[in-house]
Amino acid sequence: MQRNHFVFLFPDLSSIPYNSSKSQVGPMPEFSHTKDSNSALDASIATCAGAALDHLVGAPEELMRFMTACGYTPDTLRASVGTPELQRALLEHFATHEPLLLALCANGAISRRRFMECWHRANRQDQ
Repeated sequence: MQRNHFVFLFPDLSSIPYNSSKSQVGPMPEFSHTKDSNSALDASIATCAGAALDHLVGAPEELMRFMTACGYTPDTLRASVGTPELQRALLEHFATHEPLLLALCANGAISRRRFMECWHRANRQDQ
C-alpha cells in the first residue's frame, strides 16, 4: 500500500478550500505584443502561474515532482508564493512537461498558445 506523503508535508493545506471541479482561473485578458500590452501580459503570467500552482496542489505526486526538480521544500515553497522566481519555475516546469501542460490547459481553460506566450515573456533576456 502506497502512503500519501503530501499530508505530512502540508498538514495545514487541508484548511484551504479547493474545488477541482470549478476552474480557479478567470478569463485571460486579450493582448498583442506591444508596449501597452506589457501589464496585461504580466497579469497573464501571474494568472498562468497561479493556475499551475492550483493544479499542482490538486495533484500531490506532481507537486512532489516539481518541488524535487526545483529544489523547493514545503517551507520555501510557502515563502515563495507570489514571487517572480516561483512564477518562472512553475511556467518552466509546465512548459517542459507536455502532459502536465495539456492537463492544465484542459482543466483550467487556458489555451496552450497563451501559456507559451507567458512562458516566453517570463524568460525574455531583455527585461
